Amino acid sequence: MKRPKNDRELVKKLVEVNQLIAARKGTEAIERAEQMMRESPDDPIGYFLLGLYAFSQNNFGDAIKLFDSAHERDPDCREYADCLAILYTVTGKLSDGLYFAKLSTTLDSDPYVSPLIPNQLSNYFEALDRIQPSRHFVSAMMSFNAGKIDDAIRSCELELKQNDQHDLCYTLLGKCHLKLGNYAKAAGAFHAATHLNRKNADNPSGLGSTLCHLGRFDEALVCHRRALDLEPESVDRATAALLDADFLPDSLEPVRVELRDDLAARIATLPRSELKIHRGRTQRDRIRVAYLCNVFYDSEQARFIAALFANHDRKRFEIVGYQQSIVKDTVSVDLQSHTGSWREIFDIQDSVMELIINGDEIDVLVDLCGYTQGNRAGLVAARPAPVQLAWLEPPYGIGVHGIDVVLSDGVTQRSDEASVGDGQRTAPMKHGLFALSPFTFLPKVGELPARSADRLTFGGLCDLARLTPEAAALWSRALGAAPRSKLLLGDVDTIAPAVKDRLVDLFGHFGMADRVMFWDAQPEDRLKIEFFRHIDVLLDTYPVAGRLNICKALWMGVPVLSRKGMRRVSQIGASLLASAGRPEWICDGPDDMARLAASFARDLDALAATRRQLRDSVATSDLFSPKRFVQSLEEIYVATVAKAKAAAAAPSGGNSVLWDKPAATTAGRRPAKGKKRPTKQKSPARKARRGK
Repeated sequence: MKRPKNDRELVKKLVEVNQLIAARKGTEAIERAEQMMRESPDDPIGYFLLGLYAFSQNNFGDAIKLFDSAHERDPDCREYADCLAILYTVTGKLSDGLYFAKLSTTLDSDPYVSPLIPNQLSNYFEALDRIQPSRHFVSAMMSFNAGKIDDAIRSCELELKQNDQHDLCYTLLGKCHLKLGNYAKAAGAFHAATHLNRKNADNPSGLGSTLCHLGRFDEALVCHRRALDLEPESVDRATAALLDADFLPDSLEPVRVELRDDLAARIATLPRSELKIHRGRTQRDRIRVAYLCNVFYDSEQARFIAALFANHDRKRFEIVGYQQSIVKDTVSVDLQSHTGSWREIFDIQDSVMELIINGDEIDVLVDLCGYTQGNRAGLVAARPAPVQLAWLEPPYGIGVHGIDVVLSDGVTQRSDEASVGDGQRTAPMKHGLFALSPFTFLPKVGELPARSADRLTFGGLCDLARLTPEAAALWSRALGAAPRSKLLLGDVDTIAPAVKDRLVDLFGHFGMADRVMFWDAQPEDRLKIEFFRHIDVLLDTYPVAGRLNICKALWMGVPVLSRKGMRRVSQIGASLLASAGRPEWICDGPDDMARLAASFARDLDALAATRRQLRDSVATSDLFSPKRFVQSLEEIYVATVAKAKAAAAAPSGGNSVLWDKPAATTAGRRPAKGKKRPTKQKSPARKARRGK
């Protein structure tokens, strides 16, 4: 762009803006630059100055856009091309950087612009040496690992502004939205990542979980199978697929069996520690129990864990915490205070952990991860402790390699005994499978909403993974049995428009579309769990039952109707109700749920009385008496350790750690009688490594 050779006024303005940028007076710098743009709309120098400010703030995405606007208005200016060459290069767009680097050699320098270029934007070849992961992406990963999901999303968005071809950033953004329950946004991010990189198994695996929460189970299964094919030896991919398979209807049990067999084959090929582990133990008065967990921080699971840790008998038990997550907060500190030893193990390999657990002389290893993200299925399968059991997360140890004991109660024991793997036994808990401390922070119980509405308002979790077609059919029976009743869906952070449309359509299949409402409260109201003060009765999800939301509902005086299914995941709600002393609200099928819904609708006086009395009633029940729960669990620890010691001391000893029947190293679901377990085909890579 042609300018007078000695435009002193322009030089003065440029120097002033540049000084403001250097002094980090952003507001004044932007105002001066925008004023120059208004005075000379066709002059690119205002865009250039704004680009310099964006660059000084490490906002490379906006800087690139602004420098590009300046270049469009003055394509002959060398400095604009130089800036673009360097920024594209350091953000990973090497081909774009090379294009502008070559272009700049053919252009003329602008004497007014040249003095303003900072050193970082002045040498293309130095930029090549500075190529490294973007600071935005690194910041996003650090925030995600620290559990600061909102911060991670902001950093991802800044990164994608400067490099919209960064596939790993899209993948991370998808994981962030998945954690927050923004499923539509998560799907969009995983789609973008897949378009850029079809070989990253994180994308179809994450998309599978996302689609599951959108109720698109068939598509979710296809995505998980794609991830399994991409990483044919990954245990993480197999556990993620199997965890989501719990949401599939009961009729698809063959799919779950197939996925379990695939996981078994993967675990069987995992490397083991080459050092022999000796089972020698120092004589101690106390039993040493280690808890392996990936959620030792503020979470739903942590409420149950905190109640457990706080009530252990320290005179009889030493507690060790193995922290699999990076996240640390006040909850982590509190949990750690209840242990005698605490190890952060998120960066320690399984083979090393085997030696550590043996060196710590752990008597009982309790897996709190199950198959959730960040699990240690391979470590558990290696059997580093003489007694191993699982609690809290699916599959609750059932058929899990390396787990000896499956905790059960009066509700689950029959199905557990039919489902355990070879070498496993059930151990009945006297006081239920779960217990937690009373909710001292929750508000007072409110009045029965049906009093003012003159009709029942049922409540339900608005998550399409749990609110399956089977659940919708079940809940519709309850709605039909209670005249003029409504269904309020909520108890989640966000409800996307697509989710609302899907649910209205789903309940429309049963003639109940006009009965459905949505709880779109502000976050501050949700923190006060106002949702439970707007419903009369909570309907539990199916086939995967709820857990903490059931406990909160009972504490808020809200009866819960839960259908007891054939699988453990379908029996958790029934187990909680039994522990709460309310077995009469357990439903064996749709007829039971309809009958109970009708009885609530007929007698609002009785329902109002139940609401007033329920908190006091459940406060003394097993569900809110963690000390009784822990005592029951400790009895199992003592009995199993004693049996393990007796087995180890027996002359025949052998591999039988706990039971008369040897514990199989590949314990899993028993095949049907007369049928052989399918043989897993090894991948070519696996065959090559094994010398085949």
